[in-house]
Amino acid sequence: MKLVKGFLTKDPDKRITLEEAVNDTWFKSKIKSMSHKVSEVNASKAIDKMKAYKEANKFTKAIRMCMNKLYTSASLEDLKATFLE
Repeated sequence: MKLVKGFLTKDPDKRITLEEAVNDTWFKSKIKSMSHKVSEVNASKAIDKMKAYKEANKFTKAIRMCMNKLYTSASLEDLKATFLE
């Protein structure tokens, strides 16, 4: 329960850190019980997927910034309406 509350804390300065999460007793017990199921290949695939998500997020942010600079709010509304039809 402490781990979940730590993740859900809104204030980033008070939120649980990655190191604290990994060292949590509940987390350690789950990792230990699952260690035979998790292979390095699966971990590598998960890391690759996280990296791809991060890159896609950067691309999305860049597109939004360009659109904000290129279009007026009226033209953005027209564009939005076009895609939502």
